[in-house]
Amino acid sequence: MLGKDQLILVVDDIGPARQTILNILNVLGYKNTIQAADGRQAWEQLESHENVGLVISDWKMPQMSGIELLARVRSDLRWKNLPFFLVTSKSESEDVAQATDIGATGYMVKPLNLPILKNKLETLSGKTQGESLKETVVRAGMYRDKKDLEKAKTLLFSFLKENPDFESRICLEIGLILEEEGLWAEAERISERALKQSPEMSRALFLKARMQGMQGKWEQSIKTMQDALNINPRNAEFLIYQGTACLHLKNLVQAKSKFMTALNIYPKDMDLKQTVWNTYLKHGLVEQVQIDFGAVLFESLTPETLNNMAIILRKKNMLRDALLVYKQALKKDRDNPRILYNIASAYSKEGNKTIARKYLQKALEIKPDFNEALQLLENLDQEKETQDS
Repeated sequence: MLGKDQLILVVDDIGPARQTILNILNVLGYKNTIQAADGRQAWEQLESHENVGLVISDWKMPQMSGIELLARVRSDLRWKNLPFFLVTSKSESEDVAQATDIGATGYMVKPLNLPILKNKLETLSGKTQGESLKETVVRAGMYRDKKDLEKAKTLLFSFLKENPDFESRICLEIGLILEEEGLWAEAERISERALKQSPEMSRALFLKARMQGMQGKWEQSIKTMQDALNINPRNAEFLIYQGTACLHLKNLVQAKSKFMTALNIYPKDMDLKQTVWNTYLKHGLVEQVQIDFGAVLFESLTPETLNNMAIILRKKNMLRDALLVYKQALKKDRDNPRILYNIASAYSKEGNKTIARKYLQKALEIKPDFNEALQLLENLDQEKETQDS
């Protein structure tokens, strides 16, 4: 347990709330305290009192919030291991998971009282809740990597039984495992369990939306994703998924709107540009993506994305268009054996065997053991021999 002589910093922008914590600490025998009205003042106090042994900080404050203060504290080697409790409201439970990841020792839900604070101070004698959570999630991740999903779930359920305060976070982790197992209805149900405790947990909303989509409930999925976006409107992954759901419902106008919003928020994100284009391709909408985004995205497409586009065009028997796209891809990566093989296949299908052979030979110069290219070249040679005879 924290020594009675340790200096404790209490941070809250509301005076009476701050005084309540100070009074409880005094009753518990912790009389060596200092205080601050926001994160910025707290940082100044830390700079002036490097012997602080504990920080108890409110979450929402002007100037610098509790989470911002926590991040700054953990980035400074002097206070890397300084115990740090956050005081939150129930509606902030999604952020609690984020705070744990950043390095919060634990959290307390308002209103505070003596037993709650006493219990938290007693946890400082051993491993903190935050440390236990992180350790459990890491161990579960190791089991997942080994595809031992049952052990991962057993570990998480065991932790949840002993640490009900982290129900939303643990339910999210279990839901991700259920998603991996293809148990979409179960994953949706456990995401709802997480959301019952933490209605604003955007990652749980995202999981729920994905599971609704996997079950073909696309209208519900779009609504759930909108709830997530109301919490985190600048999340590109959320916007992309909602746009994808709109494509499933053939709502091209809304899909374009969601994708464009993501692109406008992150205009320099090259991966995002490829994701938008490839999402249309996965739905076979090669003409539509050119109409909606060709002018703004085509020049930024990678050789891999262009290759994907050309494959779709070939499947639609639009060989001429496919050849043009393959050539564009080769301008960006002229020594890509896969693209060389694919353009050769397209020329072969078109009937231009001579050009096809030229591209195959180049592909094999780069990758001599390219079996598909070897087989196609052999077939072309046999056809030529047959024709010559």
